[in-house]
Amino acid sequence: MAGFSKIYMKKLKNLIQNQLPWIIIGGVFFLGSIYLIHKGPFIGNDSFDYLEMDITRSAGYPFVLFLLRKIFGENYLFYTVIFQVITNAVIIIYFLRSLSENYNVNAYKLLLLLPFPLYYFIEIVAPNKI
Repeated sequence: MAGFSKIYMKKLKNLIQNQLPWIIIGGVFFLGSIYLIHKGPFIGNDSFDYLEMDITRSAGYPFVLFLLRKIFGENYLFYTVIFQVITNAVIIIYFLRSLSENYNVNAYKLLLLLPFPLYYFIEIVAPNKI
C-alpha cells in the first residue's frame, strides 16, 4: 500500500507542476469561448465585403465563409463564430505552449500573462466579428 501512495503522490506532484497551469489556461479560454459564442455573430462595417465575396478582399476568408455557408446553410454565421473562436483559442494556447517550451518559461509564470492574451482573444481579435 505504501508503494501505491508514493506512485500516486508522484503523479499528483507531476500534475500540479506540469499540467495544472495548462488546465487553468485551457479552462479560461474555454469560458471565454462560451462567452463569445453566446454573444453570437457581430456584423461590422466591413463585413458585407466578406459576406458578398467582394473582389477587393483576399480570397482566404471569403472562401472559408463560402465553405461554411455550403455546409451549414442559412445558420452558417453562428458556426463561423464557433470556427473562429476555436481556431483563435488553439492558436493562442499553442503560442503560449511554444513560448514555455522554447524559452524555458515556467507555465505558472504564463498565468501572470494570461490576462493579456485573454483580452486579445475577446476584445482585439473578436472572433465573433464576421
